[in-house]
Amino acid sequence: MRLPHKRPEWSKLNRHPRLTKIQQRANRHHSSIRVLVEHAIAGMESFNCLTHRIQNQSSSRIDHFFSIAGGLWN
Repeated sequence: MRLPHKRPEWSKLNRHPRLTKIQQRANRHHSSIRVLVEHAIAGMESFNCLTHRIQNQSSSRIDHFFSIAGGLWN
């Protein structure tokens, strides 16, 4: 898992902490990918089999539902 860069802590020596331009660009790229993934997950949740609790909670059935919803959404 990749996390975005965090702004440095404030200190007496560093009163205005900022990210570098490269770190800002990397954060923008990271957020653009994250938005696409979140929209895809939200679109797959429009299928009721993923939003409701499944009675038989076997991992193979849940994986099967996710693969069907992902294939239909894409």
